[in-house]
Amino acid sequence: MPTIDAATQNFINNLHEKTGIPLEHWVEIALNSGKTKHGEIVAFLKSEKGLTHGYANLIALHAKDPSRGNSSDEEKIAEQYSGPKAALRPIYDRLTEAIKSFGNDVEINPKKGYVSIRHKKQFVTIEPKSKSVVIGINLGESVESTLLEKVTEPGMMPSHKFVTSDSTDINKELIEALKTAYNNN
Repeated sequence: MPTIDAATQNFINNLHEKTGIPLEHWVEIALNSGKTKHGEIVAFLKSEKGLTHGYANLIALHAKDPSRGNSSDEEKIAEQYSGPKAALRPIYDRLTEAIKSFGNDVEINPKKGYVSIRHKKQFVTIEPKSKSVVIGINLGESVESTLLEKVTEPGMMPSHKFVTSDSTDINKELIEALKTAYNNN
C-alpha cells in the first residue's frame, strides 16, 4: 500500500478514535451497503451512520478505490514533473530547499496538480504548467513588487505570482518575498 501523508493518517486515526471502528471496517460497511456511487456512499454514511461529511467522504474514497489519495508525496511530485514537465523539476527542488530553511514548521503538501506550502496557513503554491512553473505567494494586497505580478482575482490566494521556466530565476529577491510570506502567515 502506498504511503499515506501525515494529515490523512491523522484523519484516519481520529475516525477510529471517535467511532471505535477502524477505516477498514468502515470500508466494509460502505461496500456492503449496496450503494455504488461515491455520493450515495457519502449520503448513506451520513444519514444512516451519523458520520460527518469529511469522514464519510474519506470512507467513500477508500471504498471506491482504496489506493486513491494514498500516493506518497514523492509520487505526487514525480507525477507533476513527469514527461515534458521533467525539465521543470529543478525549479521545484530549488524552491522547496530554500523554503524548508525558513523553519522546521514548514509543511509541504503535494496535491494532484500543485504543491501547497503551509506555515500556520498556506503561503505558497507551486504549480507546474506545460513550459513553466507558477509560484503563487500570499503576501497580501498592500505589498508592491517589481519582481512579482499581482493577482487580480479578488479573494484569491495567492496575492502575487512569479512565473519561471529556469531554476536560475530563483534569486535572493524571490526568496525574500517567500520568507516575508512565511513570516506573515
